[in-house]
Amino acid sequence: MSKLIDFFNQVSQANAQTMGFLSRRSAPPPKRLALIAVTGVPAGAFPGADAVLVRPDKAKLTAAAAREVGDTLGEVPWGTMDGAPRGADFTVVRLTGLTAGAPTDGATGRLLELETSLDDGLLRAVNDLPVDAAVAADALEESGPLTWHRLMILAHVRHLITKPVVVPVATDISEADVKSLWDAGFDGIMVAAPAERIAALAETIAALPPRAVPKKKTEAVVPRADATPAQAAAEPEEEPDEDDDWE
Repeated sequence: MSKLIDFFNQVSQANAQTMGFLSRRSAPPPKRLALIAVTGVPAGAFPGADAVLVRPDKAKLTAAAAREVGDTLGEVPWGTMDGAPRGADFTVVRLTGLTAGAPTDGATGRLLELETSLDDGLLRAVNDLPVDAAVAADALEESGPLTWHRLMILAHVRHLITKPVVVPVATDISEADVKSLWDAGFDGIMVAAPAERIAALAETIAALPPRAVPKKKTEAVVPRADATPAQAAAEPEEEPDEDDDWE
């Protein structure tokens, strides 16, 4: 399985202190926001990144260039747009891309880049497609600070899609905006930034508090109109209307 998709599928559980002979290291790691760096052909590693999306100037990486990318990034999973050269862990496919062009080996993750302006029916249809995650790529003011309007649009997408959702963000995204996206239930952020900025964002993500569990709304129980005979007998008889005495 794709390392990136496996990261998304990790059980959300706090790394709490265990008892007995079990150490804290044996507990499942806590789920956190994934950090995906976006770059051209990388000249160096990206410390702190959970994955790297390679977007070279040319349409596709040659086999030799793909080997160099793998050697440069080491154990960090990486992927490309619209295709998965040898060694790639995932690919991001566009809405206009051909379904036949997506990898079918089962080991390469597939992220669908979608428009947040799609109607609800199309957004829900993503849940039935053979993709592993979605990238909400075109929300309003994507390059600027997070506004309530944009957060509402993104949250709407998040509520309709049951698969992991990644949000592209600006290089200078604030710590408060990172926390807002985490609290809103998103699974990762994607950012084009140098290695130093990626390392700083990794520290911001590591410092985020555990995601709060949303409270379930309680619904009022409304009594049914079709009461049983026993219930009907227990109800007091309705007193006759005073107007009935004149009839």
